[in-house]
Amino acid sequence: MFTLGLFGQKSPHPEFLMHYYFKASEPPKESVLPPALLLHKKSLIGFLPISNTLGKENIQFQSQKQLGFDTIFSIEEPLICSPFLAYKTEITNFEYAQFISDSDFVMTHLGYNARQLYPDTNAWPLIAANELAGIQDNPYRHFYFQSTYYQNYPVVGITYLQAKAYCDWLGLKINTELSNDLQSQGIRYRLEIDLPTATEWMALFETCIVKPQKQYPKKLLSKQIFNAFGKENQGRELLNFIYSQPNNTYRTNFSGTYTNRGFQISNKQSYSANIPEPSPVFPPKPYGQIAHLLGNVSEWTSTPAWLHLYNNKSIILNTQGQLVTNDYQLASVFDLSHYLVDETVLKNHNAIKGGSYFQELHCLDPMAVELKQINHSAAYLGFRPVLRFYRVQK
Repeated sequence: MFTLGLFGQKSPHPEFLMHYYFKASEPPKESVLPPALLLHKKSLIGFLPISNTLGKENIQFQSQKQLGFDTIFSIEEPLICSPFLAYKTEITNFEYAQFISDSDFVMTHLGYNARQLYPDTNAWPLIAANELAGIQDNPYRHFYFQSTYYQNYPVVGITYLQAKAYCDWLGLKINTELSNDLQSQGIRYRLEIDLPTATEWMALFETCIVKPQKQYPKKLLSKQIFNAFGKENQGRELLNFIYSQPNNTYRTNFSGTYTNRGFQISNKQSYSANIPEPSPVFPPKPYGQIAHLLGNVSEWTSTPAWLHLYNNKSIILNTQGQLVTNDYQLASVFDLSHYLVDETVLKNHNAIKGGSYFQELHCLDPMAVELKQINHSAAYLGFRPVLRFYRVQK
């Protein structure tokens, strides 16, 4: 039985060091973008359309080489997903509190009470003892979600199940508000709000970060520095990416000054943060803007480990980039491969993307992935919904 999550981002003991392969691709959702008039409705003001150039066909792109060090290796592969809308920011304390306060509606339609949905405030770690004091309580356990001062900060301490419940609630609300507008030009639409798949999350990175950097002159861009590791031990940052700050200061919000390989990271632009950044207000820009996709808080996806995670004792990656059966697998006393054929366990662990203020540098790699049990919560873990429209067949 797993109680502490499947495989984290830390390097395992050498006795059972092995690589695990994560395959992000899955069938497209067959969603579409509706007419522009529908996208401009007040209910959808926080959502950003993500599509190909024409806005109709599927989004196709190639995943990138993984630069961070990890025991989970994301496979480089062509990815495809249907058009969708993504929330511009991570869900804030204020937005999540509105969800909890709608207790009668939530109980009637979703079957949850407020206590089941309340964030885990104990996810904030206790303050470690030092030479002056012993272990101390963390004040954010009592103020971060509860105080209005932090209402514009991303909600944390949220499990996958709670995040999914929020998406279901918001979907019901918006469906009701737009019920008269979902019929357009003789075509009827239905919408769903969900957590993004791992592919959709990566399409968001490709559309809002990679392409604008190539398309627009630097003078039109917010400061977005996407640096891979430089020469070993020179300490170039993988990502200095917390951007769209109104005062033009761009703090790198992640934990630690060393990578898992022991490379020192420059502190020149780092900021010693022990909580996330608040959600920004976007200045006008000629391209779609997304806040804190990398860094700040990690984000749940809807992609399970099941059918996406493989290990190199039973499955290997061949020279053609294909996952094939390893016929030369050797028996091992300390073999973890049996966890990878336990369907129940793998279906109850979901992918987390984006890295956070609390984690090490390599988690900010857009290809990096964590896999956590769906009832896992942490002070660095939040979520960002996506919205999909579907044409209703008559």
